[in-house]
Amino acid sequence: MTFLAELPDKSTFAALVLATRYRPAWVWVGVSAAFTTQMAIAVTAGQLFTLLPHHIVDWLAAGLFVAGAAFLWFAGFRSPKPDEADAARQGSLPSSFLRVAASFAVIFLAEWGDITQLAAAHLATRYNPALVSAGATVGLCAVAAFAAVAG
Repeated sequence: MTFLAELPDKSTFAALVLATRYRPAWVWVGVSAAFTTQMAIAVTAGQLFTLLPHHIVDWLAAGLFVAGAAFLWFAGFRSPKPDEADAARQGSLPSSFLRVAASFAVIFLAEWGDITQLAAAHLATRYNPALVSAGATVGLCAVAAFAAVAG
């Protein structure tokens, strides 16, 4: 399920673009580390949600969706400043570690609130959290491998 959900996702395209600029193996390592970290966070959050009453979780989820929609709505009215430089064109990264770190950072930040993260949190409330985390991580890393090779 995670593999299929991630195929058309922004993280896949980010990994593909990163692999056009950097060595695909380094991109895959950074992206896979980010996915692994995000799935651990998602599964932990899912387990924490099981400790709360159901109606509180419903209200928290609704509040987060409303807050996210409001942020996107108001951010859409902001006009871009002409003097803002494109961060990708600022220069090259000197070491392999920095390339892995850049790949990690891009995907780690992009995955917050992503459908795959929410699905993993939900599945972790019903099934074995370790298996959910492992299965979701393998699916995400497989998509990252396809993106890195395609890039």
